[in-house]
Amino acid sequence: MNTDEIKQKLTEEKALLERELSDVAVADSENPGGYVGKEPDMNDENPADVLEEGHEQEVFSRNQAITNDLEMRLVNINKALDALENHRYGVCNKGGEDHPIEEDRLEANPAATTCKDHM
Repeated sequence: MNTDEIKQKLTEEKALLERELSDVAVADSENPGGYVGKEPDMNDENPADVLEEGHEQEVFSRNQAITNDLEMRLVNINKALDALENHRYGVCNKGGEDHPIEEDRLEANPAATTCKDHM
C-alpha cells in the first residue's frame, strides 16, 4: 500500500469537499470545524409571498441535507489523514490491531474506517 498515493487522494478529496461545502454552507460559529447550510438571501424590507418563502425554506433544507453529507465525508477524510500521520491507517476501528482493512476496500474508499466484516 503506497501511503503517499493514499495521502494525495485524501488531500484532493478534502479540497473538493471543502469547495463543495463553500457553495452550500458557511462555518458554524457554535460548532468549530462544523458547517451549517446557507440560508437564501431574503429581503426584509419587502417580505416575500408565501410561495417564495416556501421555496426559500426548500432551498435551505436542501443545502442543509447536502451540508450534512459533505461534512460527514470531510470528517472521515480528516480521520483517515490523521490515521496516516499516526501510523494507524488501514486498521479497522471495530476490529482492532489484528483486523486490517482490506486493500481493495481502501482503494475504493481511502477514508474507510472498518474492514468488510465490520461494515
